[in-house]
Amino acid sequence: MGDVHWVPIALTALCSSLLTWAVAGLWWKLRLQQQLEARLEKLGDTLEQRVRSGVLSAGEELAPQFRGEVEQGFRKALIAVASGADIDDSVKAMAKSSMDLVNSGLSALLGKDKRG
Repeated sequence: MGDVHWVPIALTALCSSLLTWAVAGLWWKLRLQQQLEARLEKLGDTLEQRVRSGVLSAGEELAPQFRGEVEQGFRKALIAVASGADIDDSVKAMAKSSMDLVNSGLSALLGKDKRG
């Protein structure tokens, strides 16, 4: 009983391990990888649709406000020019109005809207 042949035992264990890895790799390549890639593609499409929908919804919601702010800025500029006020002040008012408009739009799109 003391005479154990370790070489056949080690070779059997090595062959068993290699066969297990080969079967697992084949199963991954033929079945699991395709399923996971298809699932990931579907999730990517869903995420893209949700982001697109959110951006379009935010744009539709904010469009009237933007339009009003732009119109108000142009009116202020035209009144300032018509009243003979300094044109530089009119340009500054338009620039400030435009920056406020861009800032509120980006804040709303990024979820940092101060309105609610």
